Amino acid sequence: MAEKKDMVDGWDRLGISPTSMGLVSKLLDIVWHMKPRLTICLIGETGIGKTPIVHQWCARMNGYMRVLNFGHMSQEEISMIMFTEDASSFNFVAPEWLLELNRKAEEMGCAVLFLDEWNRSEKALVNGLFTLADERRLHNFHLHENVIVVAAMNPSDGSYLVNEAEKDHAIRKRLNFVYTVHDLSAWLDYVKKANWHPYVPAFIKAANTFLYDTGARDAGKAFPCPSNWEKVSNILHGAQKAKMDLAGEAVRTLIEGQVGTVAARKFMEFVADQNTLIQPSEILYSYTPQSSVRKRVASLLDRTVNKEGDMVEKAVDAKAANRASLVVELCEGVALELFSTMADPTKIAAHVALFIGDLPNEILQTFVAEHLKQAMNAKGAEGQTYLNKLSSALSAYEPYKKKMKFIVDTMRSYKQAAGLIPKT
Repeated sequence: MAEKKDMVDGWDRLGISPTSMGLVSKLLDIVWHMKPRLTICLIGETGIGKTPIVHQWCARMNGYMRVLNFGHMSQEEISMIMFTEDASSFNFVAPEWLLELNRKAEEMGCAVLFLDEWNRSEKALVNGLFTLADERRLHNFHLHENVIVVAAMNPSDGSYLVNEAEKDHAIRKRLNFVYTVHDLSAWLDYVKKANWHPYVPAFIKAANTFLYDTGARDAGKAFPCPSNWEKVSNILHGAQKAKMDLAGEAVRTLIEGQVGTVAARKFMEFVADQNTLIQPSEILYSYTPQSSVRKRVASLLDRTVNKEGDMVEKAVDAKAANRASLVVELCEGVALELFSTMADPTKIAAHVALFIGDLPNEILQTFVAEHLKQAMNAKGAEGQTYLNKLSSALSAYEPYKKKMKFIVDTMRSYKQAAGLIPKT
């Protein structure tokens, strides 16, 4: 994958901003109700879930989806020339996929034509995109009014073998570009609806840096990404049906082929013993003074819990800083768990307040100013309302009260840095 600067240049070159995958379904809702309809083109790194998110939208609409992979198609698959018997004239024959698409659109009331990897195709196929996107036809064969057209492509940033056709003014005029980036919260929402094996989202929530590994990808290795984690979920489902050990060698071998050795090893450790990672739900529902989950957090922070229930520091350990990074990941998972489940604040406040009270200030600062803020913003007005209720419930507990001044000062500094309030 390109460096972050190159990624920014990718969307800047098109004069647009990056968009969370979680917003795609809302964009499609708008386009569906437009007359005439735009053709959205989703731009994003390989494996982030561009196709599945459109599949999920189509399923919600009880519709039919036809995927055309332009990178693997020939011109004949778009349209064929048919001569008359005396060869004095010719006409174009509609492809079967178009006839089937229109039949399904009529029967089901909604259909999606998904044009994948269109910027890997030959010029003749790109020309086909012109009329599909702009005039909704191939030669004299028109798309049914119940069809929505969506295109998808990888970025033209040097990381992919693409034709950079989007530099053509006419292409840009016909497509509405949306530069999508992977989003953990949106991914978890998608997984919940898609019936994945529960071990996969549980692992990613506890170790979210493994959702997408650009370093392994750019090194030419097997790498974790949303689409590969879906295959891991399918492997686990298959192993269960075959009545095989999910922590066994055969399962590990297949998973390693999808996400690489590093992610597979960590994931298999989690499958074998789920105590190797702390689940955000454990913080919400089980974090009490002498609980095992609190002692595990203490260990990651190079601390211990004494008989009085106080978390106290142990001797300095050189490995502590590395282990503390796992607590930072856990904080992000806790924020996502809070705003995705909207758990009753009165039932979790005591546990969350104790967890907040145990966090070192530098980790708490990231938790409050970044993780909670991002998770809240992803839910809009509903998220702000929930945070207000949660804050009110937390304020009844002493560990939270002791950290409240630091939390208030952190949020003030964040808002000043963002230009939301004037500096004092």
